[in-house]
Amino acid sequence: MLRATLVVLFLLSVVPMRFTRWTTGFSDVAMTVSAPVSNAVRWVANPLTRPFRRTADPALAEQYLQELEVARQRALDLELTVRELERQVFELQRGADLTPELGVRQIAAPVIGRFTESSSAALQVRAGSGRGVVENSVAVVEGLQLLGRVERVTSAWCVVRPITDNAAGGLMALVMTGEKLDSGIQCRLEPIGGGLLRGPASWVDNTEREEPVELTVGMVVRLRDDTWPRSAQMLVLGKVTALDPAPDEPTRTMVTVSPTVPLQRVSEVVLRVPIDPESEASEGGTP
Repeated sequence: MLRATLVVLFLLSVVPMRFTRWTTGFSDVAMTVSAPVSNAVRWVANPLTRPFRRTADPALAEQYLQELEVARQRALDLELTVRELERQVFELQRGADLTPELGVRQIAAPVIGRFTESSSAALQVRAGSGRGVVENSVAVVEGLQLLGRVERVTSAWCVVRPITDNAAGGLMALVMTGEKLDSGIQCRLEPIGGGLLRGPASWVDNTEREEPVELTVGMVVRLRDDTWPRSAQMLVLGKVTALDPAPDEPTRTMVTVSPTVPLQRVSEVVLRVPIDPESEASEGGTP
């Protein structure tokens, strides 16, 4: 039976079309039966075959973007905090390592305000007697750059007068022409405004020095003043930025010194608080 059917189908496929028109009715019946089934199959298959598309809610997408931006901001803020703490540790360790014998402990504290009086301004620092700060404690920045000293203390904060402030007064210093203490040329510096110090240079008593030492721009200037605490001696005041003849005495040289950082605009200081304030006061400033 199957063989006969195949023979009939073969003959129908090769004979001319005019001899097979009588089979058209059978095809119409087959289409009528199969059409509903094929439509159903196509309705199920089409969603599976075409690319998957999800219509996102714009409001939900915007919320996700905002949450992502907040997460990024928090991550950056944490990274900034870690770097700031690492910098503080570095500054505290650097000062302690270079001067371990001074008998002081160092406190890092932020600048929270400024007291302006006529042409002068002092810094308000968030560290007071509650953290052991006392009057005359030395303040530094950038490791060994002298900022000033504490002139008033409360329980929660203190007032630091920068050395470049007009009300700070003068101080004695050494222009370091060499590596040794005896190589320094003494000068008395006064604040002149604009964050600068200026004063005349003079010889330090030294019988071993036979020839004059030439001062040059860029030399480091350090504190050498007996009226300052021991922990402040030989801290950096700045660098020589100008050398000029004294107006009333041309044979003397006027030295202009600029600190390594703008002292009036610092945001954080390191206070050198004496462990034994009475011992610090009794020893004076002579190293």
